[in-house]
Amino acid sequence: MATTNRASVHRGARRSRSLPMAAMHGALLSLVMGVAFLFFFAFLLSRTSDPSRLFPFLSWGSTLLLSFFGGMHAGRLHKASGSLCGLSVGTVIAFLFLLTALIIGEGKLPLLAIPLYLVIMAAATIGGMLATREKKRRRRH
Repeated sequence: MATTNRASVHRGARRSRSLPMAAMHGALLSLVMGVAFLFFFAFLLSRTSDPSRLFPFLSWGSTLLLSFFGGMHAGRLHKASGSLCGLSVGTVIAFLFLLTALIIGEGKLPLLAIPLYLVIMAAATIGGMLATREKKRRRRH
């Protein structure tokens, strides 16, 4: 009979997830949070006198914030190589945005949105890097 590590059997012990699984969890978290943000911002914009003035800022800000949190969540789940986790989450989110834009635009590629896709990937990568960053302790002299 093989012996098992007691910490891995314990219910509270957290194992590191594989990179694809962590990326899918991060992207799923981003999409679920995105739906919640959508309802909140729709309510917020319905209360303003000119919603078209605030719409670009809220949409870009929420997109970057959601990709950042998705990358951070994936980095925490994988517990290693946070930049790669964040980049994979950002790639999944950017791909979903691109696919949606192609469907809505009837097959036309929106070239002006390509920098947005790159910024989405960068925000998720930064989130993944911050999630796996080692905390440095100061030495007392």
